[in-house]
Amino acid sequence: MIDVLGADHHGYIQRLKAAIAYVGGNPDLIDVEILQMVRVIQDGKEIKMSKRSGKAITMRDLIDEVGTDALRFLFVSKSLSTHMDLDLDLAVKQSNENPVYYAQYAYARIASLFRSIRHSYHVATSFTHIDVTKFSRLILVLLQYPQVVTEAAEKRIPHKICQYVLNLASALHSYYNDEKILTDQEEEVNEKLTILKSVQIVIQNALQLIGVDVKEEM
Repeated sequence: MIDVLGADHHGYIQRLKAAIAYVGGNPDLIDVEILQMVRVIQDGKEIKMSKRSGKAITMRDLIDEVGTDALRFLFVSKSLSTHMDLDLDLAVKQSNENPVYYAQYAYARIASLFRSIRHSYHVATSFTHIDVTKFSRLILVLLQYPQVVTEAAEKRIPHKICQYVLNLASALHSYYNDEKILTDQEEEVNEKLTILKSVQIVIQNALQLIGVDVKEEM
C-alpha cells in the first residue's frame, strides 16, 4: 500500500503505522511518499491560499478550469520531492508550450497521416526503401521505453514517463517537420508509417500509464 502525504504532515507517518498495528494490521505493508507543496499560478501571479482563512482551490475547480488530462500530466511530470508551480494559463494553452498538448499533438499528427494515405497500408517487415538513419533518433528513443517504464515503477518516479513522452514527441515533431512522409512510393511510405505507428503506440501506452487520453485530431 502506498500513501502520499504533504511535506508538513511528515509527523503522521509513525502515527499512521501505529494505528495500523493497533487494529491488527501489518504496518510494514504501507509506504508513505512525501509530496512537496504546489503553488497555483494564474496571470503570472500566485493564487494565495490559506487553510486558516478557509481560502482554497478544490481539485474539482481545477478540473473544471483546465481538464483532467492537463492536470494529470502536469502533476505527474514533477518529482514528488520538487516544489511545483501549476500554471493554469499554460495548462489550457493550445500550443507546443503546453507539454500535454505537445505530447497529444504528436499522436494526432501520426493519426492524420494514416487518414491521408490513399493506398492499402500494410506493416513493413523489412526496411530497404528508406534511409533508416533519418529515423535514428526515433528508433533510439523507442528502444529506451521498456527500461523507462521499469525504472519508473521500481523507483516510484512516474515523472520519468512524462519526460520520456516529451522526448519521443520531440523526436517525432523534428522528423515530421524535416521529412516528406507521404509520397507516391508505396513501399517507402509503408516503411515510414510502420515506424511511425510504433511511435504512436508507445505514446498512447505511456500516456495511458499516467491516465491521460490521446486525441485523434487537434
